[in-house]
Amino acid sequence: QCHYSAVTGGGGKDAQRRRMFDRFRATVLEQLGMDGVSPDNSKKGDVDEACWPLIRLVNAQADFVTTSSCSGRSCVFTECGRDEAEGGDLRKRTGRWLYVTHGLAEPADVWRALVEVAPTLAAPSTAMFRFEPFLLHVQCRTIADAQDLCRVALDCGYRNSGVVIGKKIIAAVRSTLRIEAPLAFDGDVAVTEAYVASVVELANKKQRENLKKLAQLTEALQLYFEVERPAARAEAAARAARAVDGKAGSAGRRAAAAVTAAAIGTGEGGAFEEGSRRCAASAELADDTVED
Repeated sequence: QCHYSAVTGGGGKDAQRRRMFDRFRATVLEQLGMDGVSPDNSKKGDVDEACWPLIRLVNAQADFVTTSSCSGRSCVFTECGRDEAEGGDLRKRTGRWLYVTHGLAEPADVWRALVEVAPTLAAPSTAMFRFEPFLLHVQCRTIADAQDLCRVALDCGYRNSGVVIGKKIIAAVRSTLRIEAPLAFDGDVAVTEAYVASVVELANKKQRENLKKLAQLTEALQLYFEVERPAARAEAAARAARAVDGKAGSAGRRAAAAVTAAAIGTGEGGAFEEGSRRCAASAELADDTVED
């Protein structure tokens, strides 16, 4: 990807995964840098400029850290067998870019790259034109965090988004804006320049839509992080407090009723005092049970 972190994390159980998260996040942010020019471990070597506003926004949150991203790109990519001349395993494929841009593609440049390089490729080989849309992978502290991030992405039209749970909890944000078209086989160009121009025009249309959706996602996540997430946490805390108060109050009311009944039945102040002590003890027990 255009932004990729090579850091790996340990874990397996939920508790261990959460303990490892902070250390992993700190290491990734140190490697990535937040200045917009720091190199990373991708083939491109740095983060795409269009991704930086979203990368900064996500990485400013304590429960999230980006691990890879791409703003979207048009490219001509070759796939060919490895070590054909030496009798290598043809099932093992290698490839390289003949042309790549993260902006709008130029039809003449795509055609030039194709006709200059494709004829030099040994069989078996295939040259493909690809448009690949925005992609983002985010490691999250909890499954609920990943689900929330994916919910926002899905609402913005990223229909291929989902959560991957393993040693890490990863939210993958992906859309369906994709093109893949074969251009050459075994060194022979199979299309015309006019065909290439039409494919590039379609790719540029998708890239404009792709960048518009990226801006919408950034705005939606900013609203989620700054407004919706704090409000949801405050409401959850309030519900938890009401639950604690309700359990303690219920225990206290039951104990008080028992005290009153005992005092009325015996007419002795000592029984009332003993009942009051039991009421206090019951309330403490209720509190301890909720905390545990």
